[in-house]
Amino acid sequence: SVLAYLTNLVEVPLPPKRRSHDGQVLPHHPDTVPLVHAALAPVGGVLVRQLLAGVAGALPENRVGGITDVLVGLASLMHAEAPRWVGDALMLVPENVATTADKAALYRAIELVAQGGAAGHEEHLGRQVYMALYEFKEICLRSKRSREAVLAALELRA
Repeated sequence: SVLAYLTNLVEVPLPPKRRSHDGQVLPHHPDTVPLVHAALAPVGGVLVRQLLAGVAGALPENRVGGITDVLVGLASLMHAEAPRWVGDALMLVPENVATTADKAALYRAIELVAQGGAAGHEEHLGRQVYMALYEFKEICLRSKRSREAVLAALELRA
């Protein structure tokens, strides 16, 4: 799937202590970091908006875990850029759907991952991102109108 491809793309340059969702130690290729950075930098904001649109209802609920893996990998790899992309996307979400406080939990979870979090607590940080995404999904799915407003706000702009 596209989510599995994106997860693999962002996780390959990461340190070998990282594990895939099935528990396997991921290959470590630090030499690919500049290549992945160069590929993601111009499209990261669009990618994050699309991932959040998926969480908001464009994708089935069982895909939240895959989206979590991609966002955690992006935050771990791209550091400061990932929270900025998430923040920019969340600012597009109407306040009548998700308040600033609602959005802050997701932003803080991504920011913590991007800052490196506490060494040895990567699984906990991933769980925090998952829970924040799940809460965001619940907020967006309160009503059909809420879901449509979020999807329209996150839609790609020409």
